[in-house]
Amino acid sequence: MNSCSNAIQETILRGSPDCPFEFYHIDKNHPKFAMTFHYHLDFEIIRVLQGTFSLYINERHYDLKPGQYIFIEGGKVHGGKPENDDCIYECVVFDLNLLFDDRTPGHGFLKKLSEHSVVLNEIYSEQTDEEITRAFDNVFEFTNPKQNNATIAYGSLLLAFGKIYNKGLYTSYISQITGNYTKQFGRLPILFRYLYDNFQRDISLDEMAKTLDLSPKYFCRFFKQITGLRPIEYLNNFRLECASMRLATENESINEIAYSCGFKDPCYFAKIFKNFKKMSPSEYRRLNFSQNKLAN
Repeated sequence: MNSCSNAIQETILRGSPDCPFEFYHIDKNHPKFAMTFHYHLDFEIIRVLQGTFSLYINERHYDLKPGQYIFIEGGKVHGGKPENDDCIYECVVFDLNLLFDDRTPGHGFLKKLSEHSVVLNEIYSEQTDEEITRAFDNVFEFTNPKQNNATIAYGSLLLAFGKIYNKGLYTSYISQITGNYTKQFGRLPILFRYLYDNFQRDISLDEMAKTLDLSPKYFCRFFKQITGLRPIEYLNNFRLECASMRLATENESINEIAYSCGFKDPCYFAKIFKNFKKMSPSEYRRLNFSQNKLAN
């Protein structure tokens, strides 16, 4: 299965009623050593224990190393690959809505987080965010089946959220977006999933705009306000990232990869790939190719 054939929606029930967290420890022997592009409504934290993990979240790219942690909102398409065979990383996935109700202290902030009107910073480091990463470490330790203490994991997660809130390491998009766009902002995950499920074919600006019930003109303005990119520019960047991952992990020809990632003209693909990665597709493959194929 190709890593970027589409963005797979995961609908797995996480953990158990007593411990609604799912813990994953992943090394080269794990069937999902490389992470296919996917999305789920659950939230996720990733930490790297060893090596380097190249992760993509929507339009952003991170090379994660030990001591760095990523927080991924529900609904965001993400995927990546280890940069070396000795890479080891862990993930904790959870349904935020199961962890609070209207009686929970501070539930207002958690509700905004679950509704995506507040978005936490994605990356945290032991060097600059010691208290937060220590709390994340406890979440990993006590969701691991070897420890499995949901009370401590839950308390540690709330502590991390509280520290993030106190330090202002989040963005309140409702305060930045005009009232006309508030409804559309809440539907952004639908737009991103539409792009990732259809990027292999031609997608018109009108099609993108319709997912948010906006005219093409206002859609372009809104999209650039959120991402800093024009819609077609964003789409092509994602196609190039998919092509990059496949060049590094699969044996298909460069032309086949170009076509399957939504590029009609291999020459045009080679040109913009070089502008994007500062090297040709063949050079990129030679430097990055790994025998570790993406998992099915």
